[in-house]
Amino acid sequence: MKNVEELVRAVVQSGAKKIFLQLPEGLKTYMTDIVWALNNVGIDCVVSAEPCYGACDLRDKEAEMLDCELLVHVGHNKFYKAIKTCLPVLYFTWPVSIEKDKIEKILEKEIKKIKQKRIGLVTTVQHLDNLDEIVAMLKELKKEPIVGGQILGCWTRNAKKIDALVDCFLFVGSGIFHPLAIETEKPIFIMDLEKGEIRNIEQERLEARKRKMARIEKAKDAEMFGILISMKPGQVATKKDMEKIKKLLKAKNKKFIFIEMNNITSDKLLGIKVDAFVNTACPRIAENKFEKPVVNMDELDML
Repeated sequence: MKNVEELVRAVVQSGAKKIFLQLPEGLKTYMTDIVWALNNVGIDCVVSAEPCYGACDLRDKEAEMLDCELLVHVGHNKFYKAIKTCLPVLYFTWPVSIEKDKIEKILEKEIKKIKQKRIGLVTTVQHLDNLDEIVAMLKELKKEPIVGGQILGCWTRNAKKIDALVDCFLFVGSGIFHPLAIETEKPIFIMDLEKGEIRNIEQERLEARKRKMARIEKAKDAEMFGILISMKPGQVATKKDMEKIKKLLKAKNKKFIFIEMNNITSDKLLGIKVDAFVNTACPRIAENKFEKPVVNMDELDML
């Protein structure tokens, strides 16, 4: 496979002889192929079986403890802000090019759902190479595409910078995790490459806003908070952030304790005797289902 060959080539060029490999869930089926290909060129490999949620989620400390020389992070590109790591990191995006015919069929069949003329195009790193083709196709369909580019579930600046120039947004990819993060009053559509359809996600956006306000309202009655701290290199809260959180909670006469937790899940929080939690890690974590309300640190002033 082309991606495996290019990944091996990049690792060989790094000069590392022992690497630590991180793969997102969707690419773990390629794990054995990658390891064997690396072994065949004399490179030892340790693979992490832990979940990998993005470029902020680096297992550099584990890699260092296992005497690896390089952390190879597959499926994401370099994070939008600088991350300090114990050892060098090689980001390999694993591009996924969608066949032109497939995209044409989706647009021809579904474009009538988008009445707006000026369309802001955004996607994940895997599909960036397809945007030029989609631009050309949209122009043939008498639309005016404006390319924003890549977005993340926690970073949508590329959408924000074109917001005033477009009538709506079209996210190219699968799932609603990334497009739900876009803060705009404009309609947002998804070109779902798996289902072969275009759909408006207004209902999902409305439900997400309702869930956000509901958890904030519940947290207003909390007396004791657990402040969740992640040690993932790209999610560690700054000293300034922590001081701000303490100041805000003290001003509201709230009690609090600090809790270190890398993978923040509902079952891990069970049994902790607090009324609510403050999330200082990935802001999208708060949108998951928890028994007790979880609010992000930038939502504390709404309590």
